Amino acid sequence: MSIFLGGTGAANELEDYEEGTFTPTIGSGYSYANTITYANQTGHYTKIGNVVYAQIYIQPNGNSAHSGNIMEDGNRLQIDGLPFSSSNVNNSEGGGYIHYQNGFFDNSGTANEDLHAMPWIIRNTNYVIFHNPVTGGQLAGNKTHPTNRYLIFQLRYFV
Repeated sequence: MSIFLGGTGAANELEDYEEGTFTPTIGSGYSYANTITYANQTGHYTKIGNVVYAQIYIQPNGNSAHSGNIMEDGNRLQIDGLPFSSSNVNNSEGGGYIHYQNGFFDNSGTANEDLHAMPWIIRNTNYVIFHNPVTGGQLAGNKTHPTNRYLIFQLRYFV
């Protein structure tokens, strides 16, 4: 589908525009990733040229491997399933911001910097990790409490 901006000539044609959906999952950073169930698991994206804009809405509600919190290990929290792999060019990592989370990043019951985790897309990947804005460290699964909690966030990255 071609879109023309500011005229109908070839110089005004936007040739690469795409919209779609994808299915995000809590991924390979977690040892029981394949046993997680979800109440909500939706991703929407728009790709314009070499830039992807995406929104993810995820709400895990259980884990068939064990009861309690769905994530109990110290591996990093990772959301897999982005619609395109990110660019492999140096200094082109993607990121975003969190719209809403209702305790997803809090397993301690006390306010801490992990509550303000930030999404990050490493170059040449199709997943999102989260980092602590104070220490810069990756957020581990056992520092989260995602069971029956929402996580809604926005991303922008280059392909």
